[in-house]
Amino acid sequence: MTWGAYWLFYICPQCGAKFKTETGLILEDDFGKCPRCQTAGKLVAESSDPPENFNDYRDTAG
Repeated sequence: MTWGAYWLFYICPQCGAKFKTETGLILEDDFGKCPRCQTAGKLVAESSDPPENFNDYRDTAG
């Protein structure tokens, strides 16, 4: 049985971008970094308690 991806939702403190990263990529060098400016994102939510407008978060998993 599979449960699917577990997402971490971030907001970039530098440029304000909203993005999400799948935990399966946790060993990647850019995990949790903004796709625009490469600043470490601020964690704001997880799959277990997603943000209200989760579709506003850019998918960085692929």
